[in-house]
Amino acid sequence: MFEDTSSRERITNKAELQEYFTRLFSMPGVSFSEVSFFRVGDRGAGEWTWGGKSLQSGTDFAIRGASLFSLEGESIKAETIHYDPREAYK
Repeated sequence: MFEDTSSRERITNKAELQEYFTRLFSMPGVSFSEVSFFRVGDRGAGEWTWGGKSLQSGTDFAIRGASLFSLEGESIKAETIHYDPREAYK
């Protein structure tokens, strides 16, 4: 399960998840930096910066975000991401 709280998308299958990331990485100049994750038992968390060019104005943006994970063995069972996307659509 993957949940994007900003877009209110909840994805429960691999095909939809692939479509989500295909859309994300088709945006102009998209990148992730300052990525840091940690694990405690069957939970994990991380922070990251999403960057690229605004879809409306073409100006650069950088948005900080966070991910929360439920883990099962060495696999991610669920991820929920939190961020404010407004800069990407100015």
